[in-house]
Amino acid sequence: MIRTTRICFLCIAFFLLFSIQADCQKTEGHLLVDIIDILERRFSVSFSYADEDVDTTRLTLPSQVLTLEESLSYLSDRSNLEFHFLNEDYITITTKKSRTLCGYIKDLENDEPLINATVLIEGEIILSDSDGFFEVKNLSLTSTSEVIIRYVGYQPLRISDSALYRQDCQVYSMEPQTPILKEVMVTNYPVPGINKLAEGSFEVNTSELNILPGLIQPDVLLTIQSLPGVQSVDESVSQINIRGGSTDQTLLSWNGIRLYQYGHFFGLITAINPFLTKRVTVIKNGTRAEMGDGISGTVNIQSVNSSDQFEGEAGFNMLDADFIIKQPIASNAHLTFSARRSINDLFTSPTYDQYFDRAFSNTEVVQNSSVDSLISRNQSFQFYDWSLTFNSSIGKKSQLALNLLNISNQLHYEENEILNGKVTSRTSSLNNNSFLVGLQYDLIINPKMKLVSNSYVSSYNLESINAAILNNQRLLQENNVLDITTSFKVLHSISSRFEMTNGYQFSEKGMSTLEDINNPQFQRFKKDVLLAHAIFSESTYTTPSYHTNVKLGVRANRYHEIDTYTFEPRISVNHKLNNDLSFEILAETKSQSSTQVVDLQNDFLGVVKRQWRLANDQDIPLMLSKQLSTGLFYNILGGLLSLEAYYKVVKGITSQSQEFQNQFEFSRAIGSYKVKGLELLAKKTFGSLDAWLSYHFSHNSYRFEDLSSNDFPSNYEINHFINTGLSYTKNKFEFSTGISWNSGRPFTQPQSSNTSINEDIGYELPNDSNLPNYFRLDFSSKYNFTIRKINKAQLGISIWNLSNHVNILNSYYRLAEDNEIKRFNRRGLEITPNLSFRVWF
Repeated sequence: MIRTTRICFLCIAFFLLFSIQADCQKTEGHLLVDIIDILERRFSVSFSYADEDVDTTRLTLPSQVLTLEESLSYLSDRSNLEFHFLNEDYITITTKKSRTLCGYIKDLENDEPLINATVLIEGEIILSDSDGFFEVKNLSLTSTSEVIIRYVGYQPLRISDSALYRQDCQVYSMEPQTPILKEVMVTNYPVPGINKLAEGSFEVNTSELNILPGLIQPDVLLTIQSLPGVQSVDESVSQINIRGGSTDQTLLSWNGIRLYQYGHFFGLITAINPFLTKRVTVIKNGTRAEMGDGISGTVNIQSVNSSDQFEGEAGFNMLDADFIIKQPIASNAHLTFSARRSINDLFTSPTYDQYFDRAFSNTEVVQNSSVDSLISRNQSFQFYDWSLTFNSSIGKKSQLALNLLNISNQLHYEENEILNGKVTSRTSSLNNNSFLVGLQYDLIINPKMKLVSNSYVSSYNLESINAAILNNQRLLQENNVLDITTSFKVLHSISSRFEMTNGYQFSEKGMSTLEDINNPQFQRFKKDVLLAHAIFSESTYTTPSYHTNVKLGVRANRYHEIDTYTFEPRISVNHKLNNDLSFEILAETKSQSSTQVVDLQNDFLGVVKRQWRLANDQDIPLMLSKQLSTGLFYNILGGLLSLEAYYKVVKGITSQSQEFQNQFEFSRAIGSYKVKGLELLAKKTFGSLDAWLSYHFSHNSYRFEDLSSNDFPSNYEINHFINTGLSYTKNKFEFSTGISWNSGRPFTQPQSSNTSINEDIGYELPNDSNLPNYFRLDFSSKYNFTIRKINKAQLGISIWNLSNHVNILNSYYRLAEDNEIKRFNRRGLEITPNLSFRVWF
């Protein structure tokens, strides 16, 4: 452990020293005339300028990894100069000054003028005339200036960069498109790459995402935990708790296909290749009407776009290796393929050892291996995933997309023991696999109307074979899920500010469980099937000033087998009081027909305990939720202050789904929970440095009439959660460090810590005690560079729990053979370094 710590600190020192050295070489800066000469040679371009504009200007030379456009933007942001492209090879340099912008707005397809198109810049709205002409005078343009042109039934057009600096009036052609683009309300929330949208959701763009503490890869379900109200009570991605809900109450989808398996390494890393992800949308409230289930939240993952030319990338870290290939196979058809696999069968890294200990501590895999008669043990563990995406344009008005994804985790171990003087062997295994296939078809009916259909099949299979030598017993357990869903929706742009979406969804879900014991012979099989029909309608309206965005929706469901109807209104209102201050109100009602339960804590070898079950109107009811939240967002001095308050009520939960390990562990009860909370975020940008602090307060309480006469704290209650971090980018280097702290989870202590009563543990009031506070310091760094014949390369290092603080994630009690009460603690990851290397070609 000491050696590992030294290596980690040496790596940090190396990166810091290298950065300091690079900075020292550039502290004096270069004359702009010298920088221009360097850029002319680097990009084979020519500059034109007045000597008096550039003679005395001194700036830092742009990094070699930046493109020409990025280099010019970098220089413009740090000077009073503007760079204008006259053509691809010739650039003029002028001082920033006010000017007039004019142009003609026309239809891209027929070149007809668009009358009364709105031109929005600097808070001012201009309308085009009968010729499609507009003119905006006395503009003070900068490198970040942007003009937005909108027209009924057309995709909004954004004008920036060199297009703003042309001296003549240009023709701006607009493309017909049905949906209204999502409006961004808050950018860099809390770091570049994470934005809050006006509809109330959060969007993560991985290509723009800044480095985060402890992460050298854009792991989706770890990244979103930087958002207030999204966290994991046990440091895993398979236990995502959004505003106090259990993980099965979060709907996770990939390219519109629902996922029932979230993680590799039994929940410690996301099951989807992080470099395959383009965009992630996180919804905590105000869900769109087309979405069902996910009563606590929704996470939508969208894959990277295809490419018109061959592109590839590959990399590895101390846990796995992967590659992604983008290949056009025709002018209108593109293919993207990715694969990732664990590498522990090649070599075992310190990172793998830490993850293995964390995943399998206090499980049968470990406990059954500690007997005195054990003479040898052989174990193998691996995970992999692969995906295939095919996109094809059919004519000018339709598009087809086929998506496939396969996820697998496999654990096998064999033990040899001496029993009655003979060597006896046993083999146990645990396999969980998911396979998803989806087909989406988009058709533009006319410039104002679009049809979108989406059909998918999502299957999940979990199988465990647990062999016990002493009683010559073999236990087989299985949990299978098959979800077949199809939906149709029509998007209608009534105007550039008013859109309606109407649709229908049908789903058939089947979930089964199997237990099979050979000695004594016993078998129990249970299967439930549920058909559901849903119709939905939603309207989005934006005021002429674009200061207010209103979304109203409703969803009606019929669950066939349980003969239940639900009516679910949703609302989202966002209003800008001025350019810096805005507020929102979100409300929704939702239902969910599937849940995960825990029959016994040692199910599936104690590693994967949760089994998917369907609502059957008997022991597992339909879950219903209602939520109301409001928020205030204030941009101040290059920073942001946000405050959100929420109140949520969820009914129809089962005690089996809440993972009790106290007096309610074997209970079968139906109840509810209420959670109220406050989310605070403060962030500030200082040049290349982003600093943020988020705080989340929540009070989460259960109500189980058959278990307790009083409300008591939820197993997922964390009263106080603080996350703070720094992210710094300098030339080719990226650094980030941060602290995660939260108050301890509730747990139940026995009345006596020494002996049991009547061979049973007598407990105090449920969840009346709390674990010690959680503390974790993380660090990560990346170095971007180029290699001959390779477009880009990246080297990264991260250290999770840099201070090696001992964090107890959970505590529970069991009776030992001598009838004494024994406490078991589930600990978090110790200091865990990781290294990564990646190339793009």
